[in-house]
Amino acid sequence: MQMRWRILASTTLAMSLIASGSVAANAHEVNASSGDVQLFVRHDGKPTRIDASTMSAYTFDLTEPAVDSPASSRLIGWDQWFGCFSLNHRDDVFSTYTHYWDGVGHDIRLKCGEGDAYSGWGYKHIRAKHEGDWQSKLDAARQRGWNSASQGVESWDDLMAGAIGEVTWWPDVKQGNAAAQTTCAISELMFVNTRTGEIVYSFYARVGWANNNDRVITAFPQSTLRC
Repeated sequence: MQMRWRILASTTLAMSLIASGSVAANAHEVNASSGDVQLFVRHDGKPTRIDASTMSAYTFDLTEPAVDSPASSRLIGWDQWFGCFSLNHRDDVFSTYTHYWDGVGHDIRLKCGEGDAYSGWGYKHIRAKHEGDWQSKLDAARQRGWNSASQGVESWDDLMAGAIGEVTWWPDVKQGNAAAQTTCAISELMFVNTRTGEIVYSFYARVGWANNNDRVITAFPQSTLRC
């Protein structure tokens, strides 16, 4: 059943891309070259390519510095790294996302956070528990022909931060937990050969955030569309 769904989804996406002009109707090439494979998500049910400017609004390159060297960073500077990892300023903000799921705009924020792989929230928790998961997805997508830099992704946390933005904005599934005061949302990230319309790789990205404050709790890839 899952294989039949995948074939149907790939065919439907290809037809949608052809209809929109994103893929030539007579495209027949099988092997992707650099730039052919691009990251797509569904916006209101329609396959939508994520451009670099959209991704850059969410992403950063948080690289742990060498001894006596500043962190390599686009959206967070050395002072923010020091504040998070040395001074433990848990509320330092790394990225902000907005959703309108109750009809009013709400901001949620990926912050420094606290904790480790077993508990906590925010960047520290995600880094400790899920860095390897995100890195493996990034590596797999690149191996299938995705030039991640063309869409503003240089590192695992670029992919993670960008995925949070897309999942928050247009989730395929969204579910609240009144007792825990949290929301879970999931979207499928699809890596598409834009010449053929073939989905060459995909996975689901899951995000959890608090309903009683502005914290992103966690974000990780998974294999099912289930909270």
